[in-house]
Amino acid sequence: MVAWKILQAVGSGAYAPLAHSIFGNVLFSGSLRTCLLKSLVHNALLFNAHVRVMHRRELCVLNGVYMRGVRKIAGLVRYTSGSATDLEVRVLAYFPSVDCVRFRQRLNYL
Repeated sequence: MVAWKILQAVGSGAYAPLAHSIFGNVLFSGSLRTCLLKSLVHNALLFNAHVRVMHRRELCVLNGVYMRGVRKIAGLVRYTSGSATDLEVRVLAYFPSVDCVRFRQRLNYL
């Protein structure tokens, strides 16, 4: 199996059980949901992603899983055609892009 497909499966596997009960639950604070998303889902999804050379398709797949959690926390899931763009959701939720996270990891790695 291709490495990025494994990362996608691991990230989705970490996200799916918590999607509705934690990330979509407004009873939890936004900072707690953000902390859990970053520590549980994004760390599993982006594990060693900074050392891989990824093509456009691979980044799109990782971005899809990444943005699913960010959208759930922001309350702007993409079910309608007129929903907010990824950039608008990231700005609203104060999340960097997947590329930015990978570049930060790469700089820390050096």
